[in-house]
Amino acid sequence: MKKIYFALLCIGVISFSLLVDSTTTYSNPTGAPAGCSSAPANNNATCAQSGCHSGTASARDLMITSDVAPSGYIPGGTYTITVSITQAGISKWGFECSPQDGGGNVIGTLAITNSTETKLLSGTYVTHKTAGNTSATAGFKSWSFRWTAPIAGTGSVPFYASVMAANGNGNDAGDLVFKDTYMVFEDPNTGIVEKANTIDFAVFPNPVEGNTIQVNFNANASSTSRIRVISLNGSIVNEINHNATSNGTQHTALSMENLAKGVYFIEIQNGLGTKMTRIIRR
Repeated sequence: MKKIYFALLCIGVISFSLLVDSTTTYSNPTGAPAGCSSAPANNNATCAQSGCHSGTASARDLMITSDVAPSGYIPGGTYTITVSITQAGISKWGFECSPQDGGGNVIGTLAITNSTETKLLSGTYVTHKTAGNTSATAGFKSWSFRWTAPIAGTGSVPFYASVMAANGNGNDAGDLVFKDTYMVFEDPNTGIVEKANTIDFAVFPNPVEGNTIQVNFNANASSTSRIRVISLNGSIVNEINHNATSNGTQHTALSMENLAKGVYFIEIQNGLGTKMTRIIRR
């Protein structure tokens, strides 16, 4: 009889372990851990990682949208940011979104508008809560939150998001993870132009036919200049930092390798301001 009880106990323990494993190891129903938004500062980490969901995150455009005007955000203005996804046959959802710079610092201020379905982590990441895992509309889910734009002169702001679409089968088989980058620009009529006029900024050749462009600009000694290549949909496709060792004109090369033909923006930002120009890759 003792052997039977012992066997039943072992079966119960194993069954409980499997249950816990299927509901916790492969998902985070109460919210994603901080640092899973696909931001570069977090090594582009998403929900597709060990202990969460298997596979590789796939890029999907237009998951992040906002009510920022086409002319750009007004510094100090408040806007609604929405993360949404459409995927047939999915019953469980999750996400994490963050606007941040290359050092992982949040840009602007985040605020929760639906405390039932979303929450804020360390003031930097917005993610789902348990009530935000499901949707009344089959195959579709969205979350929204409020973003207050940063001070004048900040320039473009990238939002990064990782979105999980799970089939709810108790393991990570068949689950899908997507990522998106969304760029908002500062309204040029809010002071950024006056500040940017202190930068002598030139990019050549333009149009671009090779794999490298030359960027000339001015900067103060011991300052860092951030130079970005931005696609038409707002994605950052290349970014470098240039550290100036002296005052005056600086020179650096920027790679265009592996970029498809088309129109891009080159943006530079340092202590003298922000400036952007358009280039064509042939």
